[in-house]
Amino acid sequence: AGLVIGLLQAGGSIADMDPGSPFVWFYPEVEPPQFQSDGYYFGVAGTHVLPGHESFSTTNTTPLILAAVGSPIQIAGYAKLALANGYAGKFAYLGQYFDKAYKANPDGTRSTNETGFLSPYGQFFPTEPGPTILTTLPDGVSTNVGECTVHVIGLSVDANHDGALDLAYTGPDQTSPEHPMVFWANNDYDRGHEVDCLPVCDWEEDDLLSAGCPARPNTPTPDCDFQEIPGYYSIPSARDLEDYTRLWIPGLAALYEAHSNLTFRLTIVSDGTMGNPAINLFPAVETNGAALYLTDTNAANAQVSASVSYLARVESDQPVLLNDMFLPSGQPSDHFILCGARRGSGQLVLTVLDGAEVVAETSLYLQFNDIKELYERWTLGDIPSMEPTDTAFLAADELPVVGALPFLYPLPASSNTPYILHVHGWNMQPWIKDRFAETAFKRLYWQGYQGRFGSFRWPTDYDFNSVWDVLFDPQNYDRSELHAWKSGEGLRNLLMTLNTNYPGQVRLMAHSMGGIVAGQALRVSGANPDFVHTYVAMQTAVPSHSYDPSITNRSLGLSDSGTPNRYARYWNTNSPQYFVNVGGASRYINLFNRDDYALEKWELNQDLKPDSGYSYDVCCGSDADGGLFRRGSTELLWPADAFELFSFCVEARCYAVGAQTGLGGAFTTDGQIDLRLSPFQFGEAHIGHSAQFRSTNMQRWSIWEELLFATDLKARQ
Repeated sequence: AGLVIGLLQAGGSIADMDPGSPFVWFYPEVEPPQFQSDGYYFGVAGTHVLPGHESFSTTNTTPLILAAVGSPIQIAGYAKLALANGYAGKFAYLGQYFDKAYKANPDGTRSTNETGFLSPYGQFFPTEPGPTILTTLPDGVSTNVGECTVHVIGLSVDANHDGALDLAYTGPDQTSPEHPMVFWANNDYDRGHEVDCLPVCDWEEDDLLSAGCPARPNTPTPDCDFQEIPGYYSIPSARDLEDYTRLWIPGLAALYEAHSNLTFRLTIVSDGTMGNPAINLFPAVETNGAALYLTDTNAANAQVSASVSYLARVESDQPVLLNDMFLPSGQPSDHFILCGARRGSGQLVLTVLDGAEVVAETSLYLQFNDIKELYERWTLGDIPSMEPTDTAFLAADELPVVGALPFLYPLPASSNTPYILHVHGWNMQPWIKDRFAETAFKRLYWQGYQGRFGSFRWPTDYDFNSVWDVLFDPQNYDRSELHAWKSGEGLRNLLMTLNTNYPGQVRLMAHSMGGIVAGQALRVSGANPDFVHTYVAMQTAVPSHSYDPSITNRSLGLSDSGTPNRYARYWNTNSPQYFVNVGGASRYINLFNRDDYALEKWELNQDLKPDSGYSYDVCCGSDADGGLFRRGSTELLWPADAFELFSFCVEARCYAVGAQTGLGGAFTTDGQIDLRLSPFQFGEAHIGHSAQFRSTNMQRWSIWEELLFATDLKARQ
């Protein structure tokens, strides 16, 4: 019959084209399929069912895709193509090449900011947390471009404590087993209490030797274990917030709200080197994850108030479900604050589960040390009845591990590494010396100080706290002053060693009577090179005339014993002041408070010299003015007995350096900081004499920032 052509429609039939013939040969010719775009399908290879698998259905939609910062994933992308010239409901899946990865806008749309690393074959390496949109090249049948949303999870901390959290995988806040975020354990006692009850008590927040809590009032309870009622942990005070750092989990709240079937679990895993770490975790009341809780009293009070019922403790054997960690508003959060509840180091792991299946996991590395493992503690001895040594050594008391060596920094890798050394004042037990130094360390840390820190302890008397002490131990202060003068040599030796290791980078700050120790250490010939970059005198109890004899005399009234002014003219009538042409430091800064309570009492101490057992006669002596100083019947001579004469005999006819305005000599005009002014406002209360070490960081951060400005360790904006 020859060639017969027929048209077979879909669903139709064709009659026999060659009746009677035993054979019929068909040569089909089909029309090329025509496709139109019907969306996209994306999935993770090895995790999700992909087109071509027997269980894949054309009704499948792109599943939730999660990834973790720093962990590559393989994504497969397909353009879903509907058949336009055939049966309805028939689809083809065309594999796609990928183009770029973009950060998502808050509304979920694609931004113009690229992120991560994406190959054309779908290999994606996330470098920062948050929703990310991967784009494809055009689908092959149109100009359409596919978009795949990947929810990238990550844990972020301010590892370099510069005040900003850099979320990038390659940023300065990225942690690793070799470079964990190092922070101090919250094992101190930051509590409010009554202080300075002479005669009326003040209320202040301090770092105490020990304290209980409402749930266990008679049991020493460090801040990390503080409980209002049994079983409910909380933050005991606003001061304690300086022991907390921020943790961000960007996108956590949005994921939780959009996919309530997911479970978010936090676990901490010890690395076995220091013990089992633990953290206390609170949702941040600042919904943007800011750090006002450290600097703003209102934010701090809100954070402390909100802490009572919202704590989660994460320990190695006690994972925590973040689904239960809501703000007081009932909303999930991306932002938290944490403290170290146990000394140790390891990995904080966030696991996302869908039922029992792990769908994503990310981590960071933390190390919590006792704070005495983070700074150097130098001492000349701490027993008041013993003379200070001439060589400083590292203190070994109160270390967290029995028998461990005291902390000592390795030699710095950079010659630009700064070092700050703190010298304490009078009436301080060794543990209080440490608490003041540790407060300075923490508050400098929160100002972004990146250098090293040390404390210098010397043997002051202490426990002088009541009227009874005034009556029965009136020479407590002057005995300590003698030790302060004698401690200068040991401090000088340490400073010169530090300057060898940190050339031109050593800053010295001394508080109250510590100014005598520091002044004597720096009192060297002008021909000697400076071994201190900047000296900061903090409310120092040193006669102003010893630096600047032009300062106006104050009246001693009826208590004037007529002793010569050996601070202004040392050690004879025609000589200059004691600290004339003082060397040692390139710059001198004076933090002063004309209304300082303690320095006002210092004036009374000076007025009552010579002390009991000492005397001064205005005639017939070897002093340059013809006077005679005695201890009992023993004559005291200049300069051999200078330290004893200063401490027990010579009246200061001036204000203390820490209460003197416009001080000259080594102190320049631009080196004066008036602590009465805003924002410092130290005031005239007794607690104001040590205000920078007491109270809260919210109230005192400004003075520590000013110190970094003054010592060229922070630039003014």
